[in-house]
Amino acid sequence: MTDATYAEVRPTLKTGDIVLMGGSSIFSRAIRMLTKSRWSHVGMVINIEQFDTVLLWESTTNGHDKDVQTGEVKRGVQLVPLSKRVKDHEGNLAFRPLSRGLSDGEITKLNEFRHTVKDKEYDFDGLELLRAAVDSKLFWSNTEDLSAYFCSELIADTYRSLGFLGGDAPANEYTPNDFSSAAKQALPFLGDISLGAEIVVQDEGD
Repeated sequence: MTDATYAEVRPTLKTGDIVLMGGSSIFSRAIRMLTKSRWSHVGMVINIEQFDTVLLWESTTNGHDKDVQTGEVKRGVQLVPLSKRVKDHEGNLAFRPLSRGLSDGEITKLNEFRHTVKDKEYDFDGLELLRAAVDSKLFWSNTEDLSAYFCSELIADTYRSLGFLGGDAPANEYTPNDFSSAAKQALPFLGDISLGAEIVVQDEGD
């Protein structure tokens, strides 16, 4: 784990890198407590020629900025300017770099996946994420439902659509902590895919 300012990290960011956030809302604190983690939200960097800025691919309960795909502020799946999200975020924030850049074919797959899910709402069955946080298999059957997404469910399904993620676990069993370096189990990556150590972002004035 290393520390850096966002200005130092931004030039290195590439599509597929993971963005981890720790919020202060009641729901965020519940997720962090149940997963024994500093992270309650996860998104993914998108930095491709189609757009002239670095973006954050995420699913959130609250709209923060205009979605670059729809021009609307909305809840659910969205693609928003990363720099502003980082600037406005109050709490912990870190990046985990993907082991390599995406191929042209993988970028095509990503764009197709984004188009398919861009209008999906946030999964407001908050219990689903809480169930994932306490290992749902011990208490109930966690049937996959991709009609809506919570944050880590979207990123797991995005990685799966790219052929990066294997295993039998449904996307809704993943939590933000599963994408951190402190996860109890390593993600079931395929091929040459892996994630680097967390780069914790410090305030520019630190």
